[in-house]
Amino acid sequence: MEILQIFKPYINEITLSISGVIAYLFGRNKRLLEEQKDESDIKHSELDNVQGALGIYRIMLDDLKLKLDAVNLAYNELERKLEFEMIKAKQYEMKIERLDKENRELMKTINTCEFECKFKKNGTE
Repeated sequence: MEILQIFKPYINEITLSISGVIAYLFGRNKRLLEEQKDESDIKHSELDNVQGALGIYRIMLDDLKLKLDAVNLAYNELERKLEFEMIKAKQYEMKIERLDKENRELMKTINTCEFECKFKKNGTE
């Protein structure tokens, strides 16, 4: 009882101090929980941003794939046309060689022909 008599004049200060410590501890726990919640919200927000960016990149990659497929089709068509034109060019070269050979033979015939030939050296009748 003597101890109680000693603390009786300070009971308001002791009660105030104890309630202050208890309020601090509860407030601290609440603050820590809010900080953890804020951190999880930030991480969740960052994950949402990353998922959004990945979605955008997927769309871009799909678009690029479609464009690449279109370019490959156009390239294959041009390659086919080039091969066709090269075949035509080779045929024209062969025709030119044949006509050149025929022209040289005709010129040789004209140059070597006698007066009974229809054409003379200068090409007149």
